[in-house]
Amino acid sequence: GEYGDEGEVRPSRGSTWESHAEWVQPGRAGFNAFARARMAEAGVPANTQVLPPAELKEASWCASARKPRLQPYQETVAYLCRPEAYANQRLLVVHRTGCGKTATMIQIADNYFDDW
Repeated sequence: GEYGDEGEVRPSRGSTWESHAEWVQPGRAGFNAFARARMAEAGVPANTQVLPPAELKEASWCASARKPRLQPYQETVAYLCRPEAYANQRLLVVHRTGCGKTATMIQIADNYFDDW
């Protein structure tokens, strides 16, 4: 485990995708297919099309008590940007104005927040 602020040992988050037998590094041929396969296994995105906010299903993969309701393009980014995916914490994302970048970034930050 890891040491917290007061010296307590925190449980480790487990393995990343890098330990998967079919692992392909980001930027290499085959990574997109690998990531899509992991997303399909996890049921990501929960919503297959853009919907009004009240109609969105919760993201089941999220560990927080309150599950986010994200548009498919937001959930895809949030799922890829988490410590359980891969160690590289960099991802270039291009979203248009008004599409929910702040909600996406809040979910990404929550993915890395250990509030146990």
